Amino acid sequence: MNKKLLIIAVLMVAISMIFPVFQVYKRIDVERKYKNVQVIVSYDDLKSYSLAKKVPIGQIAGDFKNAGVTGVLYKERCIASSERGERTSLTNSDDAVMYSGINLISLLNMTEKSSADISKIDQYGTYIWIKDSDTRLSVVKNMNAKYNNAVELVTINGQEFINPHDVPVYDAGVGFPMKDMQEIAKEGLNSCPQIKTWSGVTEESLSYVISLVESFPNLGTIYFDDVTIPGIDTDAMKKFAASHEIGFVKTYGQRGLVDLIKSTSNNEWTFKGVTMLPNNISYERDVMAEKTSSHFMEYINEYNVRVLYVKRVITGNPNKTYDTHIEILKTLKSRLEKDGYKLEGTTSSYNLPPLRRSQTWPVALAPFILVVLIGIVLKRGKAIGTLAALGLVVWTGLLYMDPALARQVLALANAIIFPSFTVFIFAADKPRTLVKAIATLLLMIALTIVGGIISYGLLSSSSYGLGMVLWKGVKLAYTAPLIIAPILLVIRFVKININLKSDIQRVKKLLLGPITYAAVVIIAAAAILYWYFIMRTGDVKTIPEIEAWARETLGNLLSARPRTKEFLIGYPLMIVFLYYGYKSK
Repeated sequence: MNKKLLIIAVLMVAISMIFPVFQVYKRIDVERKYKNVQVIVSYDDLKSYSLAKKVPIGQIAGDFKNAGVTGVLYKERCIASSERGERTSLTNSDDAVMYSGINLISLLNMTEKSSADISKIDQYGTYIWIKDSDTRLSVVKNMNAKYNNAVELVTINGQEFINPHDVPVYDAGVGFPMKDMQEIAKEGLNSCPQIKTWSGVTEESLSYVISLVESFPNLGTIYFDDVTIPGIDTDAMKKFAASHEIGFVKTYGQRGLVDLIKSTSNNEWTFKGVTMLPNNISYERDVMAEKTSSHFMEYINEYNVRVLYVKRVITGNPNKTYDTHIEILKTLKSRLEKDGYKLEGTTSSYNLPPLRRSQTWPVALAPFILVVLIGIVLKRGKAIGTLAALGLVVWTGLLYMDPALARQVLALANAIIFPSFTVFIFAADKPRTLVKAIATLLLMIALTIVGGIISYGLLSSSSYGLGMVLWKGVKLAYTAPLIIAPILLVIRFVKININLKSDIQRVKKLLLGPITYAAVVIIAAAAILYWYFIMRTGDVKTIPEIEAWARETLGNLLSARPRTKEFLIGYPLMIVFLYYGYKSK
């Protein structure tokens, strides 16, 4: 290859790296200072412990405060839930009973009643009886505020029932447990409400909910419980979000929440929002607190999660469940403090603006020149170079119209082109010594890291850093080079004379030809490895015990843990390939 061309290529890659390297440095600095962590528990868990132990909920809250808890998550109550076993439902918690009109009439017919009472009942309607009178009045007030006084209280046979008329009953929010919230707040724990949405949001109903939430004692991070956020486009909600810390649940796809959080600051990239990790992992009954805390620490260190939602692990024994919960929290607190994190009721701001258009465009020079080099080596430089230039022009137009999408596309292009180019350029059709094979692998890793740094810099911003926006090209970035690189090697090392008729005959002969058992075993093994590779790419919730141990050990020994699939599968196979060289047969 022409020496001058190589120098030009190196210079273009170096220029491409300048802004991404500075962006990565800024990200590291931001995350080094991002040390405040919240540990929150569910109100329903505290309530369950209070009832089981027959002690005031404030006493339970004090025990959890001492174990490291900073706040309590209050999911907004609903009368009935479409999810089976949902503890925030008043009917599921035995605090309320819901009757159809026909059932209520039948029930009254079996008791002493007046015909006037039965005449009040609409046989096609719904009637709700709530045990506690304060809760009943609170529910009516909440529903009427949201649905323009459409709900009424009716007295039937000496009992007060709620008649919702046409107001939705299932999954509709009806308020929060204010009495218990007051008692828990006295112990110094923050109140973290999770607000449900409702249909037909008006300025008046939104104002009521905002006033209600702002009246909570020790108000902490505020979350939303549905995909749709009530009044998200209104000035009232924007002002509300700007005055408080808004939380983002990692597994939710809440429409518009990122834009809402961005709008809460004068600098749109200074996010006050935090991500909360839902505790949706399945643990064994005899769970080890150290193992559980290790899982949470992985999310803290690798995903910038700064709110840990630690739910109870049900053991079948209330006392054991309680003790296990406390043990997990104490172990987690110890691990956090050991690693320099601070347990606080709020998190610090995360401020990382993305690369600007003028900083992003030079980054495209790297994948462009690598594609051109591939074309030159394949003796198709003019054709492939023209396609690369056309792609650069199209991408430049995308950068002007949608910078965020352009950065994602360029990050994906880098993630695919760099490893594909690396394998293509370092491959040889002659064997190497083992020492040379390992040395070549190290050079390949270094060049691939350059592409990784560029992609990482392109995707470094507040929204990506906090996990509010996810890069959707992960699996493609991992799998595409596995397909592209072999194709490029075949084109490079095998002389192909394109002849449609003979090519069809060759493929037909290959498909109808005999196959050996060895080939079947090799193909099956390759398919299993490929399947495992795809399945284990991305965010996987459960991993084998031995892999979890290896991850933690490597994380403790090294400043950055290598990717498991790379050093267990990829590197050994690449050394074998480099050692033996490319074989056309």
